[in-house]
Amino acid sequence: MKLNREVLGKLTNYYLQKLGGHRHTTGWLRHGVCPACGKDKKFGIDLAGDRTNCFSCGYHPKPLYLVMELEGLSSYNQVYNFLNAFEGADYLETPTKFLQEKVGELPVDYRLISFGDSHMGRTAQAYMKNRGFNLDKLMMKGVGYCVGGKYKGRIIIPFYEAGKLIYFNARQFMNISEDKFMNPTMDEFGIGKSLLMYNADCLHIYSRVRMMESAMNCLTWGDDAFGIGGKIASNYQITKVLASPVKEVSIILDDDAKWEAYQLSLRLSNHKRVKVVEMPKKKDVNDLGRKETLYIEKHTPWLTYRELYSKYLGIERPIHATA
Repeated sequence: MKLNREVLGKLTNYYLQKLGGHRHTTGWLRHGVCPACGKDKKFGIDLAGDRTNCFSCGYHPKPLYLVMELEGLSSYNQVYNFLNAFEGADYLETPTKFLQEKVGELPVDYRLISFGDSHMGRTAQAYMKNRGFNLDKLMMKGVGYCVGGKYKGRIIIPFYEAGKLIYFNARQFMNISEDKFMNPTMDEFGIGKSLLMYNADCLHIYSRVRMMESAMNCLTWGDDAFGIGGKIASNYQITKVLASPVKEVSIILDDDAKWEAYQLSLRLSNHKRVKVVEMPKKKDVNDLGRKETLYIEKHTPWLTYRELYSKYLGIERPIHATA
């Protein structure tokens, strides 16, 4: 199949961004792990020749078919729609290296948030109650705390996808360390920040979703919110949203991420109906609570690409922005 320059460009972005690949001196694209045998640094992609090859096991699907297999797609039309997400993504953060899948576990000293009447247990429960949470609802989502070990004195928020634990956040609730967060390393779970989304399953359940920065904000809002783990969505995260059946996206980032929110809205608005919810100064969803945030969201209009772009141009670019 002869691939045009546009498709080749999108495939290049996909392999480099999603699979953590790199260009080889031979002209091939290479990434760390063969999808078939799992051997490291053995799989190559020759887009000009419309071929791939594992130099260990011989696995050699066509490039488009490889995308179909890796992403669980069923037709080439779905592949092309999926690849559309990689158009114009040059401003996005550096992708995380693709690693072999690993089975992660919660810490040995983890306890569900509603269980335990020790001083540490009561402190954890009081901390979450003071932030407006219902402990029974948190327990249903697996939220807990650690009584010892590396994550002692931290709230544990598990990340599940398709019923499988893929990661967790560990947020300090006792003044034990200077670090507010102490999350697992990439080596422990085989996944990096750019591939993580809290509550990604909501993208396949709801037609309208809310994009937020943190898991804590998502817990405050409810089941139709997902977290991107910061102010800037990675190429992979954007791709997941664009490839999902979601029709409407409310972007509700913290007040200091207004420029990033509008920049992100421009990327999504060609494919989804989008609104950017501007939060009050120094407030996030957990600070305001669901009811007040919902009021602001309801009074925020859906905007066209042109309207979003006009607002984007009127926002001063942050010093840290490079795009």
